[in-house]
Amino acid sequence: MSLWIISSAENTDTAVKLCECLASSLNFHDYRHVSHEDIMMTVTDGRLGLLVRPPASEDKDQKWVVRPFSPVAPPLLAHFRVGSDMMRADNQITLARQLHFMGARIVNSIESMLSTTNKVWHLQELAAAGIPVPNTATYSDMNIITQVGDRLSYPLVAKSVRGNQGNAVFLIPSAHCHDELKGVLAHDVPYLYQHYIEESRGTDCRVICVGGKAIYTMIRRAAPGAFRANLAQGGHGEIVTGQYPEAERLAERISHILKIDICGVDLLFSGTGFVVCEVNNNPGFSKDVYKHAGIEHFICQHLVTQLSEHPCFVPPAVAAAAEMAAAAAFCASDMEGQGASAHLAHMAPPLMSCVAERLSACSGAELSIQMLVGHPYGGSLQQPQLPMPSGEPPLMGHSCSSEGSAEAACCPDDRMEVTSMPMPMLGATMQQ
Repeated sequence: MSLWIISSAENTDTAVKLCECLASSLNFHDYRHVSHEDIMMTVTDGRLGLLVRPPASEDKDQKWVVRPFSPVAPPLLAHFRVGSDMMRADNQITLARQLHFMGARIVNSIESMLSTTNKVWHLQELAAAGIPVPNTATYSDMNIITQVGDRLSYPLVAKSVRGNQGNAVFLIPSAHCHDELKGVLAHDVPYLYQHYIEESRGTDCRVICVGGKAIYTMIRRAAPGAFRANLAQGGHGEIVTGQYPEAERLAERISHILKIDICGVDLLFSGTGFVVCEVNNNPGFSKDVYKHAGIEHFICQHLVTQLSEHPCFVPPAVAAAAEMAAAAAFCASDMEGQGASAHLAHMAPPLMSCVAERLSACSGAELSIQMLVGHPYGGSLQQPQLPMPSGEPPLMGHSCSSEGSAEAACCPDDRMEVTSMPMPMLGATMQQ
């Protein structure tokens, strides 16, 4: 499959919505939803590889049945739907790196996933770029945690640098409360402390950006008596897309600075304008308030667009043309047992690869492919001649004549021009 949607096995809501949107709204079926727990990475004789096992059965009696792994080809594009609280460099990022080095595009990029998984990292990057952020203090050694809070005035907000959905976020009204809280905080990762912005108490502005553009804006308000506005913490939202252009412009700027394709930007209200609270690389959209927002459509459209720009992506129409061209090339090279040659020109690498793949499955000939110097996908590249297994030519439903060419279908009455495609030139010679 060209596109993989990767999530955790226990949190599949948005991944499922994306898959449904790809199939129903975009009529795109070249995708696969897979849990990162079901993927094994290998390096065999210097070659990277992937193995995937079937998803776990919903039948409790079958839950512990061993599921065998099978080797699979890597996707051309992988989109991770994993929350920042679960994203780990030793786990999901390692998988993303494996896919990257096997030629896949990663959305969001590995760098942007790392920077937005840790709340301090992206605040550092944004502050360095001149984006307004709250006064913040944190630490690299928990032994100084007792002094960190002293750098800010109370009340202040304490957050785990890897929190998600408003979890592990505390409002600390005084130094006394801070002392009592220190002993119960989980310290597997550091906390950051921020100045509490009173003007934004219980309220924030969430802007979702896709492809660098703000596509959805919501004002979130906390439940009565609470200070966290996250919907997962009982808050409620009001859709205000287009009503806060200043917030949307700031969110777009932030997405460009972090070089992140898909994100949720949380902004706080202050007396001097909007201030960044945090950036989420895996914004949720499964709650009822998002039901008619169409966020999944924007994301899916962006993923398909990114996939189509991959140099190895072959659209279905191009694949069909490749079938025709491969048949024509086979016929042109197999006339009367002579060493005739077929020349395939003006084809993009995806089409040429398709033709070569079809020929390799049906021809006993040798194929030599040479990308011309100055090709936009790279410089001069000579692929060595490879023997191809013998077999039967593709069945096209027509007989082939000696007049056939690689630029057309087998039958002169059923020609399909491929040279008119606005694609870079590629030369190929097939010799018997």
